Amino acid sequence: MASAACLRPYVPPPWVSKAPWLAAAKPPLHRLPGLANLPTPIVRWDLPPHLLPPDFRLWIKRDDATGSELSGNKVRKLQFLMADALNSGADCVVTIGGVQSNHARATALAARAIGLEPHLVLRTDTPPAELGLAGNLLLNRLAGAKIWLATMQDYVQSGSDALVNRVVQALQAAGRQPYAVPLGGSNGLGTWGYLDAVQELESQMGKDQVPEQFTDIAMATGSGGTTGGIGIGVSLSSLSARVHGFSTSDSPDYFYNHIDKQVIRDIAGNSTHSVPSARDLVHLRDVKGIGYAKSTTEELEFIRDVAAHSGVVLDHVYSGKAFRGLLKLMREEPSAFKGRDVLFWHTGGIFGVFDKESQIAPLLSPTDVQMIPARL
Repeated sequence: MASAACLRPYVPPPWVSKAPWLAAAKPPLHRLPGLANLPTPIVRWDLPPHLLPPDFRLWIKRDDATGSELSGNKVRKLQFLMADALNSGADCVVTIGGVQSNHARATALAARAIGLEPHLVLRTDTPPAELGLAGNLLLNRLAGAKIWLATMQDYVQSGSDALVNRVVQALQAAGRQPYAVPLGGSNGLGTWGYLDAVQELESQMGKDQVPEQFTDIAMATGSGGTTGGIGIGVSLSSLSARVHGFSTSDSPDYFYNHIDKQVIRDIAGNSTHSVPSARDLVHLRDVKGIGYAKSTTEELEFIRDVAAHSGVVLDHVYSGKAFRGLLKLMREEPSAFKGRDVLFWHTGGIFGVFDKESQIAPLLSPTDVQMIPARL
């Protein structure tokens, strides 16, 4: 098992101390280095006119490039959550997500990287014998994660925290010392991963052909921590962008309330000052379509077209729906975006696409694969 000696001291962004409502906040003392390749790059994202009208300026921050196995936005939060797990003396980690959860996969691999056993509560109505090994499930199993299945009905009735607590209690009864990580790593501690990311973004502005300022920052909203963290960070930092979150699971009202309670108030601690509201920090829109992790043919065609024209792979659960929603918004409200520098924060999630093989296959051209010609 890795010891606390592998941890590094954490210094919060300087603008945190200038916010009265964060005076009672308790920044993490340590972070776990090496989980993520940082800083992630920012590049101009040129797309053909049928996807992006030529009079819009679009950029992308590649948090899908934080690593390979550990790729995605969840790794920024896990730097602090896994450091806390080590400091607490834990010997295993418990978290929860959908059956193709990127967060669960990243947590499993991060836990193994520091010698902790991962336990994953995955919500699905698929019987254990029929789960298969597609996408994130394969990586979870390769990491030796212990899988606990919860039905969708149980998840709705009990909630994610209660399900995690059941597994925590079972492990404690067996003499283990589990550390609970919330859905998406989205609590006050995990939020520091994206306050830190905003400071990283600040340091990139005006360098390597990146604009001096972004006017708009957009990302998928799946558990609220990334969106809430970016919203808080932008409001405190030198950035002056509008922050847009595209909800891929629950309604905007749900996420406004969730970010208020589980992100902003959690990070604020026992603040005696007025705490900002999520509605003041971010603009949320619903893009879940026919349902969480469910895809229409049009959505999958969009993912195919973006990959074919730019080499950027979006996933069907989060980034694909969010980016499609952003482009739709830009077309519907052109006066609000023309002449502005818009940044899409790619949060990763590529491995989940493999679970959609049967739906994607009919959308691909059979002529793309052929035998090499005989020797002339």
